This record gives sequence, C-alpha cells and structure tokens, in this order.
Amino acid sequence: MNKNKILQMLRVTSKYYIQHMNQKDIAKEEGISVPTVSRMINRAMESGYVKISIDYSFLSEEELAEEISRVYGLTRVVIVPVVLPDPQAVLLDTCKAAASLLQDQLSSGAVIGTAWGNTMKCLASCIDHLDARDVKVVQLNGRCADVEAAQGADDMVRALIAATGGQGYTIPSPVVVDDAQTADLLRNDSGIKSILDLAARSDLAIFSTGRMDRDSIMSKSGFLDHGLFESLQAKGAVGDIASGYFDYEGNIVDQDLAARRISLPLDQLRSIPLKICVAAGKDKASVLHGAIKGGFVDCLVADEDLGRALLAVK
Repeated sequence: MNKNKILQMLRVTSKYYIQHMNQKDIAKEEGISVPTVSRMINRAMESGYVKISIDYSFLSEEELAEEISRVYGLTRVVIVPVVLPDPQAVLLDTCKAAASLLQDQLSSGAVIGTAWGNTMKCLASCIDHLDARDVKVVQLNGRCADVEAAQGADDMVRALIAATGGQGYTIPSPVVVDDAQTADLLRNDSGIKSILDLAARSDLAIFSTGRMDRDSIMSKSGFLDHGLFESLQAKGAVGDIASGYFDYEGNIVDQDLAARRISLPLDQLRSIPLKICVAAGKDKASVLHGAIKGGFVDCLVADEDLGRALLAVK
C-alpha cells in the first residue's frame, strides 16, 4: 500500500473513531464507497494502526472494600471487579487501580521502596505521569538474575524515575548469597549499605506478596533449595514480601535465611509509614492474611475474587 493510501486509511479511521463520524458521511467526504470505508477501518485495526483498550479500573467493589477494611483494620482498600475472568486481565486491571492509588498517595520529596516480581513488572507498565517531584526510588531486596521471570523492581525503578524525574537506587547483589559471612560483607559494603539505609527510610513502600510454592521465583531461582524450602514450610511459612518469609499469623519465620539475605528486613519494612500491597488471584488469600496480620500492609489493592477469599480465611 502506497503512502497516500495509508494516509487516507488513517484519515478515515480518525474520522470514525476520534470525530465519531458515521461511515456514510466519511464516504461522501472522501469520495469513496461505504464498503471501502468499512474495509479501511478494518485494515487499520488489523495492521496495528488502531489500538482499542477498555479501562474499567475506576470501578470499585466499595461494599467489599469497606468490609475488608473494617475486618482487618486497613487504612484503605481498593477492590477491583473481575470483568473478564482471565488471570492476566485481572492482574492488569488490579495494577491499573494500584497506579491510580499511587498517584493519590505519592508526594513530592518522598522516598519510595519497591520489590520485584511479576505483579510489580505489570504495575510498572501501568505507570505513566505522576505529579510528585524529587522522588527517590529504592529497591527493597537484591536481584534474582537466575530466572527469566519478571524483575519488577528494576522496571518499577525505571517507571517511577520516568514518571517523576526522580532518582533510582538498585541493589547490585543477589538477594540471597551462599553464607552469612558473605552476606555481612555485602551488607556492610558502603554502596549497598547506603541503599539499604535509604530503603529503611522509605516514606512509602509498594510491593506484592509471593506464595510459598515450588513454582515461585525464589524456588525456581535456586535461592530456596529443598532443605530450606522444607524448613520454612515446617515453620508454617505461607509466603514472602521482598524475599522475607512469614506465617499465617504474620510471624517472621525465616531467621536462618535472613542471615544470608540482602534485603530490607521485614521488621524494618513494618516501620515504613505507608505500605501498599498489590495482589491478584484468590490463591493469595492465605498469604495476604498473614501479611496483614504481621503489620506489613496498610493499603490493599486487590481483585474481588481475592477480596472475597480473604474474608473467607479470616
């Protein structure tokens, strides 16, 4: 198709979708038939010139959110309706709502801490412009480079820097090392220590919860070998935040792992003034329950299926 034909196709499509003209009037203006207008609109869609998205993240299951807030004593709860029962669609809608909440909660000059994972990678794709300025963005835990799965903290750091014009700080170390001595050396390295100290001073932290599962990123990466996985399970671990593990009642249960971990300890995470948890999928109900009971969550953004499951495990 030559350039003039492409320009006409785009002009026709713009008149239809942006100016909301009907196909008969477009055909008259362009000097072509109505079927030709229809074909051009379809071709523009098929060629990727037109992208249609439906944003219903502004909808909220308010009664369910209020009940969760009351039962668990949370500062704010946003529950996103499940419009399309597809896990990726649910995750994306939840992250869109979280991006909107972040806009409301983030203020200029703030330090924001973030962890990695699939949810954070998705959230990063939903963040555009934020009004806050002079923001510092810092990783809460080290890297997980052995897995192709999302390294969401890097994505979040980049997204938040782009959205605010702020500064980003990532931890140049694996999240878990072989022994406690190596971990001590790394944590006391001036560069890593300054980042962890900054993370501890975060005004706001945003993260998701990871399940205690053989298919989790921590397990697949090799950071949780068979013995350690079994040990954590025996202690009742249900999941983690920023690679720190806790049980159903919110008790920290990973003291052995903590000695080898390069991340902000959960007891320090608990002290951050505003902690936003973003979670999707009803299979995270027990993990989320433990996270809230442990005092690691102030604000929750979740889908309605997870919200109902959360009340059911209470």
